[in-house]
Amino acid sequence: MFDLEGINNNTKGIENSSKSFEISESQHSYLKELDVPSDVWSEMNASDRTSCLSSIIDRFEELGIVAVEVIDEIISEIFSPEIVEEYKKIEAAPQDCEQIEQVSDILACSHEFEIDNWEQLTFDERVTALNELEIKISEIEHRPACPVLCEDMGPIQVCFGQIGGMMGGFSPETKTIRLNTELIESNDPVVLRETLDTIIHEGRHAYQDYNVNQCEIHPRHSEVESWAETMDGGKWGYFGDTSTLLGQRLYEQQSIEIDARNFAADVMDKFDKKQYA
Repeated sequence: MFDLEGINNNTKGIENSSKSFEISESQHSYLKELDVPSDVWSEMNASDRTSCLSSIIDRFEELGIVAVEVIDEIISEIFSPEIVEEYKKIEAAPQDCEQIEQVSDILACSHEFEIDNWEQLTFDERVTALNELEIKISEIEHRPACPVLCEDMGPIQVCFGQIGGMMGGFSPETKTIRLNTELIESNDPVVLRETLDTIIHEGRHAYQDYNVNQCEIHPRHSEVESWAETMDGGKWGYFGDTSTLLGQRLYEQQSIEIDARNFAADVMDKFDKKQYA
């Protein structure tokens, strides 16, 4: 049994003073279990190092230690220099609700995506605007930006406000976002909205990939584990065959697709409300 009440009280104290933070002997031992000697750390691969750092983050959360100043102090005291250095490189991404709010703010302030302004842009200017948008989104999500490329993916259809066809995709191999050329060429406001939705959706896939394969920064480890299961090489593997009704359903119900679809939908809903506020 750990003195969680004492942890919380002391954490509150350090946020309001320069006094050193102290943890109990049992709490110290509990965290020290995750320390890795320097020689062992040097032999670990990137995946094992990320797993170790994720476990350290989880243990701090379990103990209720959330103040950055406190965590930095304890990390430096308990763990090997290599872990301290690597830990300092990690900056946890905001909660999804904060990301959604910030991305929708970016859209609301990007006047080039107002249909009257969009119609005046050349094709190359539109591609540039979408790349600049992806850079801003990547900064919010604390991941590297992906080049936004255009590609002929076949015709798109708009009927009664609904859009069909291939919109785009994210490539885990090249770390690029591809958009259907027809999306970028269109002056239809329905298509423009779908273009923005696609950028956000595919950017979320880039965020998932970064968490699973490079550095876990997402606030919820369980969600990252769920994403890993439906990516290539995971427990279930990625299913991309949508040529049948069953295939379409299987594709849409994968954890990474549900997450990306819902994230983009929430951003666009917030954006709509800010547009007409």
